[in-house]
Amino acid sequence: MTSVTPNQTSSQYEVTESEDKIESLVEEVKPESELDLEFLYTRDIEFRQETIYFIVVDRFYDGDPENNEGPNPELYDPEGKDWGKYWGGDLQGVIDKLDYLKDMGVTAVWLTPLFEQVEALFVEQAAIHGYWTKDFKRLNPRFIAKGDNPSINQTQETKNTIFDKLVDELHQRNMKLVLDIVCNHSNPDFSGKKGELYDDGVKIADFNDDADNWYHHYGEVKNWEDEWQVQNCELSGLATFNENNIAYRNYIKSAIKQWLDRGVDALRVDTVKHMPIWFWQEFNADILTHRPDVFIFGEWIYSDPRNDRFCGICQRVGDDYFRFWAVRGNSRSIGKGCWRGISVSPRCTEFGSPLLRGDGVDYFY
Repeated sequence: MTSVTPNQTSSQYEVTESEDKIESLVEEVKPESELDLEFLYTRDIEFRQETIYFIVVDRFYDGDPENNEGPNPELYDPEGKDWGKYWGGDLQGVIDKLDYLKDMGVTAVWLTPLFEQVEALFVEQAAIHGYWTKDFKRLNPRFIAKGDNPSINQTQETKNTIFDKLVDELHQRNMKLVLDIVCNHSNPDFSGKKGELYDDGVKIADFNDDADNWYHHYGEVKNWEDEWQVQNCELSGLATFNENNIAYRNYIKSAIKQWLDRGVDALRVDTVKHMPIWFWQEFNADILTHRPDVFIFGEWIYSDPRNDRFCGICQRVGDDYFRFWAVRGNSRSIGKGCWRGISVSPRCTEFGSPLLRGDGVDYFY
């Protein structure tokens, strides 16, 4: 073995910098909102590295009180006590809190659906959650500035809506936007009106006058173990789209593409298990051809919501069961263990509905 003599000298360890120079090497601590932590992630190639913050837009923050009453003032509760009505949260409110979210380490914001909703109560519940869509090509007027054009179609060139401002503000902070979408259904029966659907303000379908077969008409799901029922029957009275209708498929895909063209980074898809796999294969192929970089994930609930095993799964993963009921439900009915007449397993009642409280407190699960 050949011995190696160290060649270090004491001069290598001498400190020659002056005190002033040492001080100059100490970096000033930046405010948290300016910290660049990108090196910790591989977010550009792996969406699972994102820290996603889910927002029920109406319950988050009221950044523009002028739009609170919306098209139907009767659906707005200024005191924030009626859980079934709107409380005033909007897109300006999300923009106002972006630095707060970024300082918490949030890298992506997932918003409840922003589409225009029906303006009426169904079982004492307004469409605060965003899943009773009236027009997939228009913004919910309750979330934008009063008098602004809600049409995504008509503003494709100018891109001057509050939604576009939100996308820009997110991207300036290197944050991403996840848009929640629903392809399975439109809206329930409101005083004899059901499934009335519009294409940028023009009525194109009606469940009660469905000459062009835009909807399935098989009643509600009764057997949750029957795949055909799960994919073709209604959920809680919601008008269920007929995916065999090419006009419907072209409409929903064209609508989502318009939203993607505005800078949406990812899609969270509602009720995936309630549509056949071939539909999702076609939908995803078309959407990814249009925007190859978009990330798509979806909701898949296990069997019947009353099933104990389903509740057990959700208690372990802590995600979609809670989101599903907290967004759609009413805190009082959840607390009692039921939602629109559906009995929920006692194991599930502990979740409550903090997402709907609107009390400015962040909850972690």
